Amino acid sequence: MQGPNAFEVMEEVTDDPLPKIPFFKMAEISINGRDLYALGHGMAEAPGLEIFGPYEYHHEVRDTILEAGQEYGMRQLGSMVYKTGKIGSGWIKLPVPAIYDSDEMKGYRQWLGADTIEANMSIGGSFNSDDITDYYMEPVELGYERHISFDHDFIGREALEKRVDTPRRKKVTFVWDADDVVDVYASLFRDGETYKYIDIPDTANRWSKTHYDKVLKGGDIVGISKYPGYLIYKREMLSLGVIDIEHSDPGTEVTFVWGEKNSNKSRVERHEEKEIRAKVEPSPYVHGGRREI
Repeated sequence: MQGPNAFEVMEEVTDDPLPKIPFFKMAEISINGRDLYALGHGMAEAPGLEIFGPYEYHHEVRDTILEAGQEYGMRQLGSMVYKTGKIGSGWIKLPVPAIYDSDEMKGYRQWLGADTIEANMSIGGSFNSDDITDYYMEPVELGYERHISFDHDFIGREALEKRVDTPRRKKVTFVWDADDVVDVYASLFRDGETYKYIDIPDTANRWSKTHYDKVLKGGDIVGISKYPGYLIYKREMLSLGVIDIEHSDPGTEVTFVWGEKNSNKSRVERHEEKEIRAKVEPSPYVHGGRREI
C-alpha cells in the first residue's frame, strides 16, 4: 500500500486513528474489527505500509482498502512492478553472502539445508571471476554506514573502521542510454544474433538469484551494475551498483556489458553481449515523497 495518498486511504479504513509508524517499525491496527499489523515501509521515497494478518481476512481487508482508494485513483500493481521500487530507493538486493571462502564459516555451510538460498545461489550477468570474494559487497559501499556504531566491540570492527575512513567503492545509480536500450530490442528484427532480451520492468531476476554486470571505463572494470529495472514514472532503464570512488561523481560516463556469454542457464537464450552506455547518478535516485504518519 503505497503512494502520495496512502495514509489518507488507511486513515479512512482503520477502526481507530492510524498510529504513528516510523520507517520499518510495526504497529497494531484494526480494519473492520480485524486485528492486523502494519509495517512502515515506503519505497522510492513514497509513503506506504505493508499490512499483515490472518489470510482468512485477506479478501475482506483488500476489498475494503480498494473501495476507499477509488476516489484517490488507487490501482493494483503486480509483483513485477513492486520489485522495481527498490531501484529508485537505492536498496541493492541480495549480494552474494560472504560465507563461501572462509574455514570459519565451514560449519555454517554444512548446517545449511539444501533448500536454502545460500545453498542454491546462482549468479547471472557479464561479470565473471574465479574468486568468489569478488562478488562480496561491504556495508559501507552499500550505503549502510549510517547504521554502524563503534560504541561496542564486535567481530570485524577494526576492518570496518578502516573502510568507513577509506571506502573503495560507492553505491550509485546507473542511468542507461536510451538509444542503446532500443538497439537491444531492434536486434530482434535484424539478421544475425540478437542481444540478450531485456524483460521489463523487473529485468535480471528471470535467470539468476543475484545479478552482476561489469562496468567499464577506458576498457577497465571499475564497478558492478547489480540490480536493473525500468521505472515507468521516469521513462528510464536504471540499475543500482557500486563503482570505484574516483569514478563516482554524478554525470560520469561509463559503459557496462549486458548479457551472459556462453551461459548454460536454461532461461538464457543464445545471444551476443552488448556494451551499453550509462551515466553515473546518485543513489537513491528518487527523492521527495517519504514521510511518516
